[in-house]
Amino acid sequence: MDAKTQCCPGERRCADGTCVSAAKCCPQEWTCADGSCVPQDQCCPDEQRCPNGACVSRGVCCAGQRRCADGSCVGRDECCPSVAPCTTCQVRVCVNGTDVCRPGPDGSNCQMVPGDAPGSCCHGQCTREQIVCPAYPWRAYNPATCLCECTDGGVDEPGSERLCCPAGFPYLGIGDGHCSAADHTQWVCPLGHHVCPDNPNRCCRDDR
Repeated sequence: MDAKTQCCPGERRCADGTCVSAAKCCPQEWTCADGSCVPQDQCCPDEQRCPNGACVSRGVCCAGQRRCADGSCVGRDECCPSVAPCTTCQVRVCVNGTDVCRPGPDGSNCQMVPGDAPGSCCHGQCTREQIVCPAYPWRAYNPATCLCECTDGGVDEPGSERLCCPAGFPYLGIGDGHCSAADHTQWVCPLGHHVCPDNPNRCCRDDR
């Protein structure tokens, strides 16, 4: 055999044809921590390749990255995997490396609590105002406030089954459902109501 094509005992041939000691790496190879050799375009078994082509030990973040709580690495302006709670009416967005909950699309279906009656999203909150508002013809849903509001300048009467008194008669009587002026000398029916035909002292809904 041609001696020029053979390496001496205890040596091995490199890709470029040179011979090196079997315990050493060829010129075109890296020496890994475990003593093994890999081509210079590869990383050692205990390393990982970074976006810039550099090799770093596994468990070490590449340049320009930061470590997350779960051990993963992300870019400095990227967000770590998160379980931060956002409501069903919110979407999670990454802002300068921090997860932020922002309002999702208005009108999406939602539930205030599991098993509750359905609602709709408005400005990141779950509300039933848009769904229940049609039951009160004297009110209209306002998407700007997410509320079912009195129409025609009516005065909202909290705790009154959503009754609305006309602007000039803003005081709702207890028990009789009459709307009165400040002097209480005259009364009218709430918006969407009229004097009942069978009882001139009571108010009936216009749609009934």
